[in-house]
Amino acid sequence: MDRDPRVCVFGEDVGHYGGSYKVTKGLAEKYGDLRVLDTPIAENSFTGMAVGAAMTGLRPIVEGMNMGFLLLAFNQISDNCGMLHYTSGGQFTIPTVIRGPGGVGRQLGAEHSQRLESYFQSIPGIQMVACSTPYNAKGLMKAAIRSENPVVLFEHVLLYNLKERIPDEEYVLSLEEAEMVRPGEHVTILTYSRMRYHVMQAAKTLVNKGYDPEVIDIRSLKPFDLYTIGNSIKKTHRVLIVEECMRTGGIGASLTAAINENFHDYLDAQIVCLSSQDVPTPYAGTLEEWTVVQPPQIVAAVEQLLQNPFVRATPIKGAGLGLGVRVGQKVISNQGGLGWAGGGRGKEGLGGLGWAGGGRVKEGLEKPFLHTAGLDAPHGVHQMYIRPSPMERASPGAPEPRASPAPPEPCLVVSNGRAPEWN
Repeated sequence: MDRDPRVCVFGEDVGHYGGSYKVTKGLAEKYGDLRVLDTPIAENSFTGMAVGAAMTGLRPIVEGMNMGFLLLAFNQISDNCGMLHYTSGGQFTIPTVIRGPGGVGRQLGAEHSQRLESYFQSIPGIQMVACSTPYNAKGLMKAAIRSENPVVLFEHVLLYNLKERIPDEEYVLSLEEAEMVRPGEHVTILTYSRMRYHVMQAAKTLVNKGYDPEVIDIRSLKPFDLYTIGNSIKKTHRVLIVEECMRTGGIGASLTAAINENFHDYLDAQIVCLSSQDVPTPYAGTLEEWTVVQPPQIVAAVEQLLQNPFVRATPIKGAGLGLGVRVGQKVISNQGGLGWAGGGRGKEGLGGLGWAGGGRVKEGLEKPFLHTAGLDAPHGVHQMYIRPSPMERASPGAPEPRASPAPPEPCLVVSNGRAPEWN
């Protein structure tokens, strides 16, 4: 507000009271009642006023006393904030920040325990970020104020009491970058907001058990930082998503879809997503705790994810004499050859023999033998490789490449030259 006189704050009790969680404490005395404006209890009205102010050149910050109350302003956020730049043919920009406390608190009841990121993520034209530390709260807030786009900044009601030493010099964070919280090798854990601390608590237990998780605070909920996320997946090949959002239609569901669309070939196991229960948050403390993901659940999920995949033989469509077996994952386009995958993917046997133990097989192309145990084998490579399991990589005395186990007993399918139908 010192830097740019166009910045102003609208909201209930943001003025002399300093905000319901004292985020704006002292600003009214410093900048006056017009730049730190107390409003009536009418979210749709003062959010619409902020949109109009942004269209005429100001940079308003709208505070919802509780993020759940901003459902009353959904029309202004969606139809106005998100769409006016487009529907005006670019004549107007809406540099507005919408922020406030949300998430599951301490027995605040269902209406005050909303996670609106699932509501807002489908609105075109807005960005969404979630802060988790004092450092990134300041950096993301500055970036949001200076952005020409409408930005929704999610603050968690239980993180306001955090303390951290932050730099005195100027810094601004990117609205579209994730944060690498803890580098690791075995599994990628994606999280944000309060769940970052549950994940880090679980990470201590996992490290004591010999695992090496990589933890990423995605921060940008829309759009996702697929560059950082993808690089991590290419290294660990396993993904666990931990969120406080609801499971149905939540951030985790969208993130799972994005990962499957962009990095499916790098996954050695299915994506696991831990989310809150699809129920209104109970008032009773013990029941409230049961609806939210807890650290022991994260530990158990990682341990299960890093175990060997279960064995399930599934015939795959083929042509002529085809044989396909799936052990945990899938075989594609067998076409008269033999292809199977043990925790990985077998593709395009094409008359040859292809199988993978924990890795990927591609394009046997009538080669007599094509085999990997943990690595990619493209175009009929004849050598035998192994990519050690995460625990083997972590062991200092792990042996060098060794022979992999024999494939499971396959299921032979004769189709008389036609591709059979499978359930």
